[in-house]
Amino acid sequence: MNNKISKILIPLILIIVATIGFTIAYFSNTEKSEGNVFSAGTLDLNLGKSGGGEANAVWQAGNMLPGDEVEGELEFVNNGTIPIESLLMEVEIE
Repeated sequence: MNNKISKILIPLILIIVATIGFTIAYFSNTEKSEGNVFSAGTLDLNLGKSGGGEANAVWQAGNMLPGDEVEGELEFVNNGTIPIESLLMEVEIE
């Protein structure tokens, strides 16, 4: 009886030990990445013209039907430290 239990228990213990060993080795892997720089900044968008002054925007929307679209432009000034080239904005009025 003890011989049968030993034949089953020894391989089972070896499988459990090997599984735990491989799992610990897999999750303890470390890598170095040198020369990377992470920084934070601010994005401060204000409605206005780049030369100063106020921005005015008027869109004519007469005789519109459902599904019609009107396009216009607004000027924003970024007083923050993060450079931004363009801003896409969509407004829906119901």
